[in-house]
Amino acid sequence: MYERLHGITFFSSRPHRVHEAFAKSVNADVYLFKFDGKTKRPFRELVKAPFARKPGSRAYICESPLYLFTVIPQKLLRPDIKVILMATSPFRIYFEKGGVPGRMLFRWALNRTDGVIAVSEYVADFYRGIVRCPVTVAYPYADIERYDGDFSDFSSKNIVFLGKMMPYKGVDILIEAFKMIRQASPDSKLYLMGHFKDASLKLPEVDGMETVGQVDDPREYFSKSCIYMHPAREEAFGVSIIEACASGLLPIVSCYTGAAEILKPICPELVVDSLHPEAYCSRALEVMAWDIDKKRKVSAALKTAARQFRKEERIQKFQIAFEELLGSMDHKDRSTDHEN
Repeated sequence: MYERLHGITFFSSRPHRVHEAFAKSVNADVYLFKFDGKTKRPFRELVKAPFARKPGSRAYICESPLYLFTVIPQKLLRPDIKVILMATSPFRIYFEKGGVPGRMLFRWALNRTDGVIAVSEYVADFYRGIVRCPVTVAYPYADIERYDGDFSDFSSKNIVFLGKMMPYKGVDILIEAFKMIRQASPDSKLYLMGHFKDASLKLPEVDGMETVGQVDDPREYFSKSCIYMHPAREEAFGVSIIEACASGLLPIVSCYTGAAEILKPICPELVVDSLHPEAYCSRALEVMAWDIDKKRKVSAALKTAARQFRKEERIQKFQIAFEELLGSMDHKDRSTDHEN
């Protein structure tokens, strides 16, 4: 499938397992930047080193917009190389807070990009508004084989979360919402699974909340819960949301997650158009009050949707999206040559 484009390099520093698998599926070599706080020459690491070691690549896939600044200088010297952004991160929130100079700089880099593969329509819509190149979507895969089953308890009033304890995940919103839920439902519990980027940070102690941390098998806590809550401020997709669906949980998520576009056609009530804790408290209490038949019906539909996110299927979809993107680039190049 990729014989006509030899030499693909994937740029990242700490790649997500899904994104790395996508890149390798199109025969890309992986180049990892070393930003560990000990790099003496970060400029050299970002701009010079990759091309000293990967001089012959004809296409570069960047996992983050940051790495566009690695490739664009080379593209100015070699206009024939292709630059593809794999749009996988919650970039919108940083772009909007970046100030005018920062936004102008990123626009400059993005407008020299040949194509964008986004992990959701939510992310794609953002990039379609600021780039002139083709934008397509390839959803990530989830660990469906592991989570597919009945790992939930519809009779409980417990809530669970799985992910990094980062501000963009909205964990603080979740905790504030849970405090309100606890007042209305004293038996409710909240299980927080995941890790801190900064190990020195700690969550507050809240009655009924258990900070579990990293666990080998999240299904232990999924099985004690009815609701998976994910009030992210900005989440490009949210694989854990799909894994919660596969487990039988009823996820309540913010509209600022890519996975919301999977849930909304099935059950709009599970998507919250707000970042206020009160909205999540109200929605959780409403879902808890559903009768068992409705919970089972919605859960079954979500499980069916989640099964479309198996690894093999999603990798194949990425390969198709990548090939179509290359086709769009070729068509653009031919049109430009014809005009000239």
